[in-house]
Amino acid sequence: MSPEILQCIIQICNFPIIYNTKDSSPKAIKKASRYNYFNKSIRTLDISKHIEKNPELINKWELFTEDIRHSPAWGFGKNDDETWSVAFLNDGELIREFKFKNKYHACAKMVKMTIESID
Repeated sequence: MSPEILQCIIQICNFPIIYNTKDSSPKAIKKASRYNYFNKSIRTLDISKHIEKNPELINKWELFTEDIRHSPAWGFGKNDDETWSVAFLNDGELIREFKFKNKYHACAKMVKMTIESID
């Protein structure tokens, strides 16, 4: 993996941190990451590996999800049965859901879906 792609992965994984600590819009964060340029080279597995090395990102994404106040939006969290879900909701209605046994894979899916949903 090239250093540029790794830097893009780091930036998109840090999206909630950047969004909550800097005066940046989602579009500006996505543009700065150069995701649109590298997106075909970035696999969910690559994102998952980065999150495994930085497990504190899971909590950052959970807190980010809890703070979302717009719809439609992607959400991420742990279920009662110890699985993890990434879901797309529109006005409280579940439109699409992905379930995972592995929290790193789930968080990686949340990262990818969130970034890809930003126009």
